[in-house]
Amino acid sequence: MWIVDRKSGLFRSLNYGRFYSKGALEENPNMTIPDKFASRALCSPIDIPKLMASDFVLLDKRPTDDDEGPYCYEPTYLTIKMGKLVIRTNRRTDKCSDSDHVAHEVPARDRVRLIHLLDAARNCRATVR
Repeated sequence: MWIVDRKSGLFRSLNYGRFYSKGALEENPNMTIPDKFASRALCSPIDIPKLMASDFVLLDKRPTDDDEGPYCYEPTYLTIKMGKLVIRTNRRTDKCSDSDHVAHEVPARDRVRLIHLLDAARNCRATVR
């Protein structure tokens, strides 16, 4: 997954998490998350103030010690603030270099491709309207 903010020149690549609607999580902060074989619980309830302050949320699959549910989904709140990606969990604010929540730099060649892709999507939306 790529995080791109062209205004600030922020380009990051994330190799974890599953995008989920902020609205759905706000409506039901203790919801179970549909998964391939069975719905799974959140590791902890949604932190509504963090949810509201975030630009979007990823759910990160985490192992548990519970035989009934071998894993749960940890909410990860992402915000672009002053040109930087801020990654927060219910436990703490993580650094982009945190081994659990690494945000990699995007190579220059891929940045050019992402800009072209964003421009094409913007042009397509303008044409459809």
